[in-house]
Amino acid sequence: MNDALTSPILSYNGLKRSHRAIVNLHDFYFPLYNLDSDFLVRNYPILVFTEGFVYELDRLTEAAQDAGNISDDIYAICAPVQATLESQDLWDDKIEAELRNLVRYFQLETRIMLEGGATLEDLIAINGVRSSDIRMLHRILCRMATIPYDERVFEAVHPMEMVFEIEDDIGSFEEDVQGGRFNTLAILKNIFGDDASAELDAMTSAIEATFRQRLSKVRGTMNQTLASAYDTFRGSFPRQTGVVF
Repeated sequence: MNDALTSPILSYNGLKRSHRAIVNLHDFYFPLYNLDSDFLVRNYPILVFTEGFVYELDRLTEAAQDAGNISDDIYAICAPVQATLESQDLWDDKIEAELRNLVRYFQLETRIMLEGGATLEDLIAINGVRSSDIRMLHRILCRMATIPYDERVFEAVHPMEMVFEIEDDIGSFEEDVQGGRFNTLAILKNIFGDDASAELDAMTSAIEATFRQRLSKVRGTMNQTLASAYDTFRGSFPRQTGVVF
């Protein structure tokens, strides 16, 4: 038997933390493909395993930051999740690319937190790959349901994923700052000082404009489905402007 299927590599905390991402996957991505809750129940183990592994990487990254270490070989740690996905016929070049983007995110975050001096370009780069875990789950979802990838859909939802990360950082700002963890708002504050709130609003507006532009390239019923998904997202996470931090 494949060792990756029997080796204990996840903690309870990693599995617990993964729950929120799986709920978001169900609420915002399942409707894109007319998938129901029964589909989630049948496929829950591999989804929660994959996202739970992401949080194990997050834990290891934070431990490395606390120890002042920068590892360039994080991807080697990902061998169990790759082997597990391969064993379930849920692995391809696109999924590998998202996992490598996720590793790049952890590396960028670590450098920013240890070296400081982050620029706006650094922030844009890190936010571009920060949601790679949900993008990986999205592709796994398509493979599970034998639905071909529509790259226009993946491109259209990417800005929504970026906005979600920003909204999440707004909610966890105080906790992240006190814990010495990465937070978009904290980086903006370091770069722009008192103008950080206006820069945050401008960044969010630009990302949402990109979503609308990419949405216009999606044809047929999927266009309205994506628009409805974004409305659902904003219903759950209303945009906050003029945030003081």
